[in-house]
Amino acid sequence: MNVYTLSAEQVGAIQGNPVALKKMLDQLQNQQVSEFWELRASIAETNWPIYRDQGFARGVLPHQVYAWPGLYQRSPFVLPRFEPVAIDAVLLPGSKKRIDTLRFDALHPLLMGNKWFKLLYNLQQMKVQGYRRLLTFGGAYSNHLFATAAAGQLLGINTQAIVRGEPVNNPVLDAAQANGMTLAFWSRSAYREKHDALVDLRQRFPDAWIIPEGGGNSEGIKGAKEMWSFFPALKPAQRNLFTACGTGSTLAGLILGCKRPEHYTLHGVAVLKGGDFLARDISQQFSLAHGAVQFPSPLPSWRVHTQFHGGGYARCKAELRDFLSAFRALNPGFPVEHVYTGKLFWAMDQLLLADPLLRPESMLALHTGGVYANS
Repeated sequence: MNVYTLSAEQVGAIQGNPVALKKMLDQLQNQQVSEFWELRASIAETNWPIYRDQGFARGVLPHQVYAWPGLYQRSPFVLPRFEPVAIDAVLLPGSKKRIDTLRFDALHPLLMGNKWFKLLYNLQQMKVQGYRRLLTFGGAYSNHLFATAAAGQLLGINTQAIVRGEPVNNPVLDAAQANGMTLAFWSRSAYREKHDALVDLRQRFPDAWIIPEGGGNSEGIKGAKEMWSFFPALKPAQRNLFTACGTGSTLAGLILGCKRPEHYTLHGVAVLKGGDFLARDISQQFSLAHGAVQFPSPLPSWRVHTQFHGGGYARCKAELRDFLSAFRALNPGFPVEHVYTGKLFWAMDQLLLADPLLRPESMLALHTGGVYANS
């Protein structure tokens, strides 16, 4: 998307001055210089409330501050206009093969990758049904929590999250809180029983639209289905589409949204340890989404690879760590992290090494983003 970056001089002129900031926002909006504005300058922590109150959202680092034109006025559901995603080739260190990558991560600096798609219909349902806040779930490194908080700040919606595990601080949760998200930490045992707590949560927060972990509901699956609309023209040989999988709802949407099921095989790379349950969960999500999306017949071929979790969610064993080091050396500046995308590319590299019949020109990676990639 078209991003207008404010210069250091412009930022200096509005630092600590809400009147000057609003005047600049009005001027930029009237000029229609861009669909999206970015401030990349050192912003004093004490000045953050001024930007927050004008509808800006913070990135994973404190000096990354963003706004959409019009959204600082709290006009809800002003949607960004995305272009078809770009394709970049990366070199895999083990197989020494190049594979093409769909850069969904580059669509938006905050609602990156698959996250905006999985939030879109949830936001619309929230509005239609008259709810006033979003309540959702996730781990301490959750891209979903980060994106939900940013969307809430940009759209003027209160957000709340139940976080798995003991209270911690990290750039993801710090940014979520800076963007107005209220966090409640639940023990891992309590979090495992979160579905049993839904009735109580609905009673405690009757004004909240509740989104499952990772956006894995029918609205999220419907949104993931629409990711196909942003694919550029693909090469005829590119039949194997790979994506990282947490809850599996993105893969479920891609499977259901495939217009040429005879042409593609879709591959999910499980990032959680013990991911054998994932194929079952994805099959169940087909039924969950049946009322929300047109159910294709037949479905494309698909499978889940469970052996590339690297030790578990957000874990990074030595083999994965060595791969990431080599990958970054070969592809300087390309955003990759250990939670999702690192495991995706590691899996594709290992599969190429293990199967001489698998051709790199038949493979396509879908980069779903990751807030640690640029941290």
